[in-house]
Amino acid sequence: MRININSIGVVIIFLIIFLLLLILQFLHRVPENHYTISDQTQEIILEDYPELKEVSFMYSTDLYIEFTEPINLKLEKVNFRINDEVIGTAEINKNYVALIRDYLGKFIDFPHLDWELSGLDLTPREYANYIRKQWQLGDKPIDNLSLLMEEKGFVISRIDTQSDKVDAFGSAVKVNNNEYYVVMLEGTDYSFYRQQFSLAHELGHWLMHENSKTPQDMGAIEYKQMEDEANEFAAEFLLPMNSFKQSIIGHENEIEYYRYLKRIWQVSISMMVMRSKSLNIIDSNEYTSLYKKLSYRGWRKHEPLDSTKLISNPLTLKQSVELLVENRIVMDISADIYRIYNKLLPNFLIEKLCNLEEGYLDELDDKYPNIISLNKERFFRGKK
Repeated sequence: MRININSIGVVIIFLIIFLLLLILQFLHRVPENHYTISDQTQEIILEDYPELKEVSFMYSTDLYIEFTEPINLKLEKVNFRINDEVIGTAEINKNYVALIRDYLGKFIDFPHLDWELSGLDLTPREYANYIRKQWQLGDKPIDNLSLLMEEKGFVISRIDTQSDKVDAFGSAVKVNNNEYYVVMLEGTDYSFYRQQFSLAHELGHWLMHENSKTPQDMGAIEYKQMEDEANEFAAEFLLPMNSFKQSIIGHENEIEYYRYLKRIWQVSISMMVMRSKSLNIIDSNEYTSLYKKLSYRGWRKHEPLDSTKLISNPLTLKQSVELLVENRIVMDISADIYRIYNKLLPNFLIEKLCNLEEGYLDELDDKYPNIISLNKERFFRGKK
């Protein structure tokens, strides 16, 4: 059998051209050594988190990640609910939220976060009771923890990153001399009731672990202990032992009664079942029986009421921007941020992080048309 040498040469040339085009495309999409995460201390760089090569273009622009002159913007700690894989995205979004909050603080009187509440030598249960007392919550259900935390000075933002792995994570962020505790809610594949627990979990991290090592520096056992403590805090904070016991005793084995209590305590059925087990209201056999009932009804993945009660969107940043814009106090937030912080945040990114309607900041010119015009005839007559 004869082999056509010329044909093989043509194929090889096409393969080489194809490979070169692939390489050029990659270099165009991911410029080497061009980006850093928004940590101006240079402690965190792109090479530390190679997955950021995709994040750099997740908003169809690279301008907002490129920096020219450093400011004192420092990410101190990150606490993750489930997964570390999106650390790059988390840090970028969280830093930008803190930056926006710092800018808005030049015009708005925000609630003050009492940092002295964190770092006390208390057990998770003691801390839950202590915070309820400090915040004058008594032992009643918490209707909306997102709103409550914003009222207490936490900075909360929600953004859809098409991720179902991490639903909440928080960290302390410093912008110049101002410190904020930012909690990010990401993804959309969770319910209001899951959000309640996730926020309580992050509140526990701030209270008990603010001075701890970052998760990346912890061993597996130490990290699990930290997560267990945050979970224990969340359970006691959302379902106080005495009042929850009073509400469930006598009906602890009735799965439909847990459904009824879900409207009252504003947490998931599965969480209440687990809480009943941890408080020894039910034993292991009863716990297993209840979970079988959950599975039989298909409630392990989607519980009743999950689809009827909407996720709670953060309000503080949204209301602040709208207040400034609608009263024409500021007209170009993106330009202001660039002028003050030397960072370019496009309008659509500010809209996403502040939970504003898409295009809200781009429509300002249409909202306020010119109602005066220059009298050209008088103008030119006056110049003669």
